[in-house]
Amino acid sequence: MTPIVLPSSTALRRRDPCFPPSWQLGTESKRFREMLDGLALMDLPGREHLERYLLGMVRRNFRRLTIVQAFSTLKLFLSCLRDNGKDRLEELNRRDLEAFVEHEQDRGLKLSSVKTKLD
Repeated sequence: MTPIVLPSSTALRRRDPCFPPSWQLGTESKRFREMLDGLALMDLPGREHLERYLLGMVRRNFRRLTIVQAFSTLKLFLSCLRDNGKDRLEELNRRDLEAFVEHEQDRGLKLSSVKTKLD
């Protein structure tokens, strides 16, 4: 997979049409870059897919909190996959989803909360 290249901060400041105004003011784009930089350091299966998904959310003008919540949930899910010995998303099966649900319930979440995360 090819790495995601974000435009420079000057491109974001001059109102690049690919990014919504809320991410072009400097602070938000910096936070998004930091989030992607942190993700790049993690050894997670499907990391490239997650990067593309998050970038797509930014381009479709999702709210920052929605993006952060998606990032947190998917990072947790991919970590759970990695801990179960999966190296690629193509290896994902029903048992992996069940393990994630059990993991979240062990953390104290109710089934309805876990279902919301999976939706």
